[in-house]
Amino acid sequence: MVKLEHLYDLKDRLKKPTNSKLQSSTLRFELVNLGNGLEPQNINLDLGLTPDERLDFIHLLKIYKNVLLGIMKILRHMILQLFNILFL
Repeated sequence: MVKLEHLYDLKDRLKKPTNSKLQSSTLRFELVNLGNGLEPQNINLDLGLTPDERLDFIHLLKIYKNVLLGIMKILRHMILQLFNILFL
């Protein structure tokens, strides 16, 4: 018979390390609007960035937001097609 304490110790040893960037309970972010007053386009931006990194990141996102939105539309369309092929 296996002691329960040993079973849980074994499970902890075999468990993969947690990705703290994805599963941290302390993730802090600010809401940044890349759009305008009539058409807001909000993103969550990490509060851990330096002021220079923050400005550079926002600048890049504003420049490439149309490209990123186009890619997202294409991916959404491809995922829907794949879903239809696999499940319908």
